[in-house]
Amino acid sequence: MTPMHDAIHREFIRRSEELKEELGESACWRGELSSSALSTATAIFALQMADASLYHDEIFSGMEWLSKNVNSDGGWGDTPISDSNLPTSLLSLAAIKFCAASTADNEVIRRAECFLKNKCGSMENIPSAVLEYYGVDSTFSAPILMMFALSENSGKNEIWRIIPDLPYELSLLPQKIRGALNLRVVSYALPALISVGICVRAHRSGRGRMKKALDSLFAKFAMRELEAVQPSSGGFLEAIPLSSFVCMALCACGHDKLPVVSKALNFLCSRRRRDGSWPIDSDLATWLSSKSVLALSDAKILGSLGNAKTGRISDWLMGQQNSVSHPFTGADPGGWGWTDLPGSVPDSDDCAAALIALKKLSETENIPLENVRKGIQWLISIQNDDGGIPTFCKGWRRLPFDRSSPDISAHAVRAFSEWRSKMPEQMRRKIDLAEKRIFSYLIENQNDDGSWTPLWFGSQRAPNMENRVFGTAVVLGNIYLSPRIPAEMRSSAGRALSFLLDSQNENGSWGGCKGAEPSIEETSLALIAILRWDSGKTEESIEKALSYLVESSQKSPGGLPASPIGLYFASLWYYEKLYPLIFFTHALGLYVFSKLRSFTESGIK
Repeated sequence: MTPMHDAIHREFIRRSEELKEELGESACWRGELSSSALSTATAIFALQMADASLYHDEIFSGMEWLSKNVNSDGGWGDTPISDSNLPTSLLSLAAIKFCAASTADNEVIRRAECFLKNKCGSMENIPSAVLEYYGVDSTFSAPILMMFALSENSGKNEIWRIIPDLPYELSLLPQKIRGALNLRVVSYALPALISVGICVRAHRSGRGRMKKALDSLFAKFAMRELEAVQPSSGGFLEAIPLSSFVCMALCACGHDKLPVVSKALNFLCSRRRRDGSWPIDSDLATWLSSKSVLALSDAKILGSLGNAKTGRISDWLMGQQNSVSHPFTGADPGGWGWTDLPGSVPDSDDCAAALIALKKLSETENIPLENVRKGIQWLISIQNDDGGIPTFCKGWRRLPFDRSSPDISAHAVRAFSEWRSKMPEQMRRKIDLAEKRIFSYLIENQNDDGSWTPLWFGSQRAPNMENRVFGTAVVLGNIYLSPRIPAEMRSSAGRALSFLLDSQNENGSWGGCKGAEPSIEETSLALIAILRWDSGKTEESIEKALSYLVESSQKSPGGLPASPIGLYFASLWYYEKLYPLIFFTHALGLYVFSKLRSFTESGIK
């Protein structure tokens, strides 16, 4: 064995042990999402509106965190290591102006206003710039402009006239009717639709007496619906910004005493971190646990956790499957959400990930096949007309909620392939048809350069912030297992592999595109894909990638550095502490088992 092989083996052992230590005695991996300036800004704004005196400590520590994490250009990025952007800088400025308690905040305000003026041309252009930033998706632009209007002066009616009207009357339609009208996406946007919609209407002048009376009547019933879809934790979708927007919107139009507001405020306080910041969401426990199980399994060391731990993980994952029609969104039974916390809702990526993890756990644990069948049926049931798999629901394919995505679609193929042989004949036929449609979708939606573009992941350094390396790697890394890949899809896969090889940087790494700042996450995922499709002509690329990963690990004696590659609702960037550790362990483990098996069989315990 060469010194390089020895280093690969050593770093794999070190990081896989670290990943197992992150589990501890728990039944799942919790991880830690990056702190968010936008979440912190919206949270302290909502607390200030509700009761500045009662929440003084939370507001003050949040203000301090924002002041410490402002970028050199005067703006804020979504994470402490992200470039400044328009929406996060706008809301951070709005929060500081609204909550400012001393003249010390004036300099931060001045610099932030300079950043926004440079970005938009003038402060007056901000509303139109925000609308352009989010395009047709007013479920994001409306709350942001609402908070901006509240921070400036609620009497400036010209701002309120620009804010998109959110038809909260739609919330009064029964879930079945919304589904029949192809309005399933409304279910996922209900909290913002109702609260922000009510607030905007209340502040907009020029509405006649009859319209105001109808607004008031509809608002009364809509707020009952809002209370009905609020989770026991108080946090809508476990999302700090969304829950904050609900609070400030209702407080701004005199509904601050409602139980829905007090529950949401309690949620915000419970999610505050010791340093005064807030993350974008509570956690991604289902996703992290599923991916950790897969990483350890593909490296053939899942069993090293011991039967007691794998049993707990299996029971925990099974316990997160949605067994009834979801009370908040109306989603059919069978899916998984991103966490076990009450604000989570079923989504296809976590459903596929959980099914794959359960297949790996089935080697030692008893996984009920009926539950698996329901999970697969749930994935098939939301397949869009274009053949692709959306995140949350079928629909118009225009918004992130219901738009088909190549990486998510390929993830479903992997889940199908893992369990197909265990399913009854009727389900196998359904799987085959669903796969055929997915492959047609992937072929149709492959970019000219051979890549695929993901939906919920991006790159701050790539054109249009698209992370084609991530999307392509995930597609290739998931479809390889299917024996039913048509010839045209194999041709597409060959072009995709060429794209990955051409996108590799000189030092063996990958970023969101060739030449972009690399990350352990992107390099690991690209390496996994290449190992899956290794044709014997990729040895040099593999060796260079391994060298980069090993060197990066050796330079980080503590935890591996995480990169902001994740995109949350409203295109918010985030990083997750465990992403680099999971993907690194997966990539090196796959290589160790497939290439160095004879060397490592006696060394891995």
